[in-house]
Amino acid sequence: MKLLPFPIPRVRTILFVIILLVFFLIYNAPARLVHYVLPPNEGTVLPYDIQGTIWNGSIGTLFVQTPKQWLHFNQLRWQLSPWHLFAGQLRYRVTLQYLRHPAFAHIVLHFGGIDMEQVQMSGLPLKHFRDLLPLPLDGQLIINLERVELRHREITTIQGAVAWSGAAAIIGSNVEDFGDFSMKITTPEEGQFAGELTDFGGHLALNGGATYQDKKFSVKVEIEVRDSASPSLRHGVQLIARPLGNNRFLLEYSGNVP
Repeated sequence: MKLLPFPIPRVRTILFVIILLVFFLIYNAPARLVHYVLPPNEGTVLPYDIQGTIWNGSIGTLFVQTPKQWLHFNQLRWQLSPWHLFAGQLRYRVTLQYLRHPAFAHIVLHFGGIDMEQVQMSGLPLKHFRDLLPLPLDGQLIINLERVELRHREITTIQGAVAWSGAAAIIGSNVEDFGDFSMKITTPEEGQFAGELTDFGGHLALNGGATYQDKKFSVKVEIEVRDSASPSLRHGVQLIARPLGNNRFLLEYSGNVP
């Protein structure tokens, strides 16, 4: 019978030490490893002041590049939910701030991609995104998304709603308030998104929505100008929408997302 080069108890001890060392290295994996999960295009996402571990850490400042400007986020923090490890999930609670407006989400990492649940952010001023919009708009966004799925670094599913509070348009030197609105976002099929508009009173009534697929979007909304609307608001609607009669107009807009 061939003898082992080491006694069995010693082999077990070595294996235990190796397993303990691997566990220690994984448990203390530094947060700077998040660089490897960022988008591959160099310079599109720039994190600074990374601290902690991949299980419980933070990024002091995060810059995200858009086609027309850089977005600046602060105090991005993540914390692993340990109970979900028994279900084979890496589930994190993530918080961050954009212009002092907090956002919350639960993020689940798995081999198929990334799932985000309960994505919430309120009081986001729309004026900070005017460079990204085709029209000079104002008001605040309230984001409440039940689920967002990413596969191969592309968004494939969105379920939830985005509300537009204090909606307004800048017409000349005037800010014209025209009500509060909400858009329910669904995913009829993977990679295709549809938004349905609802208004909650105000100077304008909106009926319609928007679609997005393959980096192409289209907007088709019927606008009713109520009697309470100012002459300048009524004139502004006439500039961007086609008249249908009886104070109703049709807004159609489409384009490509870079």
